[in-house]
Amino acid sequence: MFIQDMKLLAAPYWSAEGRRRAWLTLALAMLAVAGIIAIQVRWNEWSLGFYNSLQSLDAAAFGYHVVELLVLDVAFIACTMAKFQVQQRLLISWREKLTQAFLGKWLDSQRYYRSRFHSVTYDNPDQRIAEDCKIFVEQTLDLGLNLLQAIILVVLFSMIMWRISGTLEFEVAGHAVAIPGYMLWLALIYAVIGSGIAHWIGKPLIGLNFMQQRREADFRFGLTRLREDAENVALSRGQGWESKQLLGQLGLLLSNYSRLVRSKKHLLGINAAYERFAFTLPLLLVSPRFFSREIQLGQLTQIASAFGEIQASLSFLIRSYPQIAEWRATKTRLCSFWRELEALPAPVDPVTRRTPGLRLHDFAPLNEHGLPLFEPLTLTLAPGERLLLRGPSGVGKTTLLRSLAGLWPRHQGSVELDREGLLILPQRPYLPNGSLHELLHQTGETGAIEIDEARLEAVLKLTELQHLPLHSTDDWSRRLSPGEQQRLAMARALLIRPPLLFLDEATSGLDDSAERRLYEALAASDITLVSIGHRESLGAYHTCVIDVVPVALPSAPKPIPSTTLEF
Repeated sequence: MFIQDMKLLAAPYWSAEGRRRAWLTLALAMLAVAGIIAIQVRWNEWSLGFYNSLQSLDAAAFGYHVVELLVLDVAFIACTMAKFQVQQRLLISWREKLTQAFLGKWLDSQRYYRSRFHSVTYDNPDQRIAEDCKIFVEQTLDLGLNLLQAIILVVLFSMIMWRISGTLEFEVAGHAVAIPGYMLWLALIYAVIGSGIAHWIGKPLIGLNFMQQRREADFRFGLTRLREDAENVALSRGQGWESKQLLGQLGLLLSNYSRLVRSKKHLLGINAAYERFAFTLPLLLVSPRFFSREIQLGQLTQIASAFGEIQASLSFLIRSYPQIAEWRATKTRLCSFWRELEALPAPVDPVTRRTPGLRLHDFAPLNEHGLPLFEPLTLTLAPGERLLLRGPSGVGKTTLLRSLAGLWPRHQGSVELDREGLLILPQRPYLPNGSLHELLHQTGETGAIEIDEARLEAVLKLTELQHLPLHSTDDWSRRLSPGEQQRLAMARALLIRPPLLFLDEATSGLDDSAERRLYEALAASDITLVSIGHRESLGAYHTCVIDVVPVALPSAPKPIPSTTLEF
């Protein structure tokens, strides 16, 4: 599963167009890592001559090694900066491709909407696309390059340690025992034991990090929802309820964070003890050879340095365990999100043939139990005709429009219409951020039409929107009143003149005079129109009216009256 997960998350960048540049950039990052490793190896050799010159009071050799140290430090800084620069370039490019892939998968086939009709386990898709992609790429590159550096350092310094640590000789039960390269074996054993303890203590961090990301996203979503619905909350005086909800989410967040802190505290203690003992242990073990004049000060520091490099590289798991835990949690979230999006059933399109106007044959949306929401409809609406659908609230009129738009997952019967020319105006219009001029010219996802300025001014005058700044960019869903938003949506419909227009309570925020003017303008434009509304006055603006009738539920059998017999 791990390999499949990594292939899934790597493919958008490393296997797509431009992959040669990606691999070349990675090669440059590895070259910078190689430079850092070469300098670390040279530092170890440098310590031998430097400390020997101190012990022998050789000022000339001391000065030479000081100059060499300055050169090595400058080279190390340059390689470190180069590694950072190249790594960040990889991060930006990979994150861009991975985010585009997830965003495309989420938006494709309207999965962002259809997922509400299916049982999905993922939460906060915005968090996964915006944050998790960033965290995964950042930590994959960081952990991957550091792991590569650790492996190469272990190999190189193991060879150095084998050469300089000498042989440990002692007797056991009268038998001479010799252990060549004993410091190397000690470093390996020390790192294995420390890594095992760290894995045992830090294992709960994976699940806790996963849950913490979810709690943080839930709390952030609650705050965002409050900001977006601030006016409704204020008018309803719902701040008490919102406070209760947010404080509850905060409590869950902090409770999980407390468990996370406890696990990290234990792991931090192990790391601190491991690093301190790793510093003093080689000095204690090699110091008898130094005091017996078997080795010089330079060899002592070289052995201690090599031991430190080996244990530091082998303790990669210990030092990086919190980061690895967060990385694994992020990888799991992203892969489960992708696979659930892929597993969503394909929408069943009720449209059997493209045709002008609208034709329904025994058609009705179905609920989750497979039952029709209302009595099935059979009708034919010729181009230019106008249909009004009426019925009690909750009967399924809006769901009918969703089904005709291809958004509802279940239905019966068949439909004939041309969805390419379909425009739907809901009660609360969709107003993306941007200029109103661009919005009024927009015909679909990416299409736009040229509109004569005189005609544009006439429509704006008809909808009483001539006061709006057309070329200004703003959050129009917040700036405009509900009535202005509905008039703006109707102005767009009058300008682009779609062959088929669905209105779902699209004039509920207008007064009778404005509603009459707009419906008369729609009638004059010969647009095929399907409206949903409750006002009695709407019937005068349509060529036919249909009442949507709820499905008659089977009546329950009447209870048989009980009879009491007396004896």
